[in-house]
Amino acid sequence: MHSGLQLKKADLASSYDAVVVGSGMGGLAAAASLSRAGWKVLVCERHDTAGGFTHTFSRGNYTWDVGVHYIGDVTRQDSRLRRTFDYITKGQLSWQPMDEIYDAIEVDGRTYEFIAGQDHLVRQLYRYFPEDKKGIDRYFQLVAEVSRSSAPFFLQRALPPKVGRFLFSPLSKRFLSYASQTTGAVLDGITKNRTLTRVLTGQWCDYGLPPESSSFAMHAMVASHYFGGASYPSGGAASIAKTIYPVIKESGGEMVVNASVSALDIQRGRLSGVKLANGQHVASQCVISDIGVEKTYQKFVAPHRPIPNDVAAYLKQKNYSMGHVCLYLGLQGDARSLGLKSTNLWLHRAAHADQNFAALSRLLGDEARVVFISFPSVKDPEWPILHPGLSTIEVIAPANFENFRAWEDSSWQKRGQGYVAWKDELAGVLLDIVEAKLPGVRSHVEIAELSTPLSTKHFAGYEHGEIYGLRHDPQRFKQSWLRVDTPIDGLYLTGQDLVTCGVSGALISGVLTAARVLSGRDALRLLRQTLAS
Repeated sequence: MHSGLQLKKADLASSYDAVVVGSGMGGLAAAASLSRAGWKVLVCERHDTAGGFTHTFSRGNYTWDVGVHYIGDVTRQDSRLRRTFDYITKGQLSWQPMDEIYDAIEVDGRTYEFIAGQDHLVRQLYRYFPEDKKGIDRYFQLVAEVSRSSAPFFLQRALPPKVGRFLFSPLSKRFLSYASQTTGAVLDGITKNRTLTRVLTGQWCDYGLPPESSSFAMHAMVASHYFGGASYPSGGAASIAKTIYPVIKESGGEMVVNASVSALDIQRGRLSGVKLANGQHVASQCVISDIGVEKTYQKFVAPHRPIPNDVAAYLKQKNYSMGHVCLYLGLQGDARSLGLKSTNLWLHRAAHADQNFAALSRLLGDEARVVFISFPSVKDPEWPILHPGLSTIEVIAPANFENFRAWEDSSWQKRGQGYVAWKDELAGVLLDIVEAKLPGVRSHVEIAELSTPLSTKHFAGYEHGEIYGLRHDPQRFKQSWLRVDTPIDGLYLTGQDLVTCGVSGALISGVLTAARVLSGRDALRLLRQTLAS
């Protein structure tokens, strides 16, 4: 059962100004941005609930989010992200600040707290690592340089290729100098203290690659995103789609679920709309794809245009991000009685030093280096009102899709007893880890349900069970073809593959895509009201 935005079956118009394929954060942001410019937009979602990774689901009296665990940089009303969220929801989305300590990074049994406010965080790190003050200072300097240089790099992706190269390529070189290095290589030049490095990169599951593989620019953007603290949408992650939908409706648009787009309509060499899986044709001169770069090129571009060699070569290299397993726990008892806080827990432990992590590594492989524990019911101020006396926990660990390949061709909830038994064993190990960290929690568990990369493939449509789209390694940022435009005039890209991963990256991509579609004064007005500093 789903508890996100529930949409009634709608009678579609024969034509729209734009059709958005997929209702993830990028698609929703693009649709709302165009709607505020007066466009009539249709959003088509193949799943039965809108919102992509911002949707929620329920079992009995419990509700969990599937991809939103915390958002940074929205507590200040004048921040770019807050202004952008306010713009696409007309100010209807409310935010609840988390505890001042938003992340607790546990490395080999010792906990390091990340506290809101960069100055506070720096002083906290000084206390933990008094011999490494110079390295800590240099780290924050480099993170700031990445943040300052990122805007031109991503803005050029929303401009016509020749214009973007002329105006912004020189300004992007600074960003690319950091994006082309791994996080580990940059930090090796800052400090020789391996514990400090592990703490500074303790949030690496937020972008899906450990420091030896991830782009330093990706790491820096995520880390700085939370320096001011973290927040959670009031009413849960589903509130995002719920507050965007009325904005789309105001301009005559619509959002529909169970509505898979099967193909583009190309008439006389020009894009004229889309064909739905039910056979219906919807006319539109503009189509925005929020289903990922790989699927967009395979499903929409390849039937009509040759895929450019550089694009095809990159996609063949399996440059997709990690998968994950998530244990969703429903517990009898409120946060106070269970001793739960909103602070996220990141547990980094060597398998040889921890029996539970050894069991996790045996089941999931070397990817299981970290476990992330989130407490969504504590973060949402509306939860105690709607679900009195109940709590939820989510427990996440990285997982390789290859470990689940044997069941790839089976159907959801019909994968056989072998799959169920393995899931039960995984769930038990993850629950052991939670119990070791929060003694007594196990006795309050009423519901425990595990999702796998196959769940991600089924619900989100990611073929390899990836959660973050394309890998955020140095090679990703060197792909000059990775931009809003595609080889088909009128077909545009959006979503986390375009800018960066996660809700915030997809949000920005949606605005950039809308700006490219609008062009001229309307585009400048949109950028001034959202992303302009």
